[in-house]
Amino acid sequence: MKTLALKYIRILCFILGLNGLFMIPAFLAARYFGEREESMVFLWLGLPAILVGFTLYGSLPRPKQALKNKDLYLLITFGWILSLLIGTLPYLFSGHISSFIDALFQSTAGYTTTNASVIDESLLPRSLFLWKAINHWIGGLATLVMVISILPLLGFHGQRMAFVEVPHSIMPKLGGRIYELDKIIFGIYSSLTCLEFLLLWIGSDLSAFSSLIAAMGGISTAGIMVPQEMGLAYGNPYVTLVLSFFSLIGALNIFLSIYLWRRSFREILHNLEFRYFLLFVAIATILISLSLKGNGYFDSFLASLYHSFIQVTAFATTSGYAFNSYVDWPFFTQFFLMMLLFIGGCAGSTGGGFKMIRFLVMGKLVLRGFIKRIHPRAIYAVRIGDRSVSAPTVSTVAAFIPLFLFIFLLSALILSLQGLDIETTLFTALSLLSTSGLGSGQLGIHADFSLYSDPLRLFMCFIMLLGRLDIVTVVLMFLPSFWNIKRFKLK
Repeated sequence: MKTLALKYIRILCFILGLNGLFMIPAFLAARYFGEREESMVFLWLGLPAILVGFTLYGSLPRPKQALKNKDLYLLITFGWILSLLIGTLPYLFSGHISSFIDALFQSTAGYTTTNASVIDESLLPRSLFLWKAINHWIGGLATLVMVISILPLLGFHGQRMAFVEVPHSIMPKLGGRIYELDKIIFGIYSSLTCLEFLLLWIGSDLSAFSSLIAAMGGISTAGIMVPQEMGLAYGNPYVTLVLSFFSLIGALNIFLSIYLWRRSFREILHNLEFRYFLLFVAIATILISLSLKGNGYFDSFLASLYHSFIQVTAFATTSGYAFNSYVDWPFFTQFFLMMLLFIGGCAGSTGGGFKMIRFLVMGKLVLRGFIKRIHPRAIYAVRIGDRSVSAPTVSTVAAFIPLFLFIFLLSALILSLQGLDIETTLFTALSLLSTSGLGSGQLGIHADFSLYSDPLRLFMCFIMLLGRLDIVTVVLMFLPSFWNIKRFKLK
């Protein structure tokens, strides 16, 4: 038990040190913009976190045995909770947010890549706004990279951890050493972030700071923008198309980047989830644009197509951009957009929802049910592309979707205690569970979540964490059999 506790502490200390390193860019930004008080906050929070975290990590004994699946689930959950708590400290110590629950909400929205807030973010200093954008980038991209790249250094296999965090996705079998693959992933996504930044900064009137914030929000499907320049960005077709394009990239399976790096374009084109995701986006775009043109919202079909595409992308990738006043669009379009939030992006991506791969597996499972009705003795395997999906995987996928719907309805039931209308309540639950942060009804398109009371804001933090950790990782913590080894042993 003592050895296991030391393993936990060692890894959590490493996460503490990493969070301290993430405060360095915010500290430098505070110094550059003359925000002296905020710079001191990031300095006095970041340095102790770096020193204590990495010192204890280096001094504690390295684990000799690989951790079990149960330990991995616990470490993922505890690591996220630790990061969320650390993320609240700059808001509190700077004095810009006095409520711990509000600061925790901002931190949770940041790390879970949810474009949500309970404060007027235009009043935040630039360094604190950059801190939230950094949280988005970490939560959306760097977390996936750390799961594969850094955790093997702590004593266990990285791909195993990645499978735990996305437990029901179909993980492609990739050759090569794990460290080489991870470096490629980190290099590709870092390069994409820099490319998006350059395209926004050079190709538009956005400032360098706003372009940086938008770049981190686009590729992480977090949808964050500097409030002061939001109107300038959303009114520029070039900017909205760049943000939409990189949001689509962020919503794709992270392992597709390896195929891209290796120039295995055939593997990408034959990836069934990739093809169906883009097909679904294309169909939604065309149908919604026809609805907008038919109801006279735009003069030309091209304008309807453009506005439909950028808003469909914001919903399908769960990036949460409110490019248009979609709450005033026809009910058909609003309902279609809400359906996109349910499905979300691809497995192993920064998007939310129950993922396109699960949607495909469920479709294949339903089709198999019809075939078995007609041919009871037929052997019909559920296949994704040229691979057969194992029976345990099909079973877990089939169990996940009703679990997602149950959590969604239960969350809406609890949020209904606020007394808001049913549209607002249902959309809030779905918006937070899908990590999009979009609003509707009384929330408005800019999603003013401050309408909810403090206890419900705390519960909303829990919803966002559930959505980011794929629900199962957190729900397992509430099962008695998870904690009682004698009743159930998780190998």
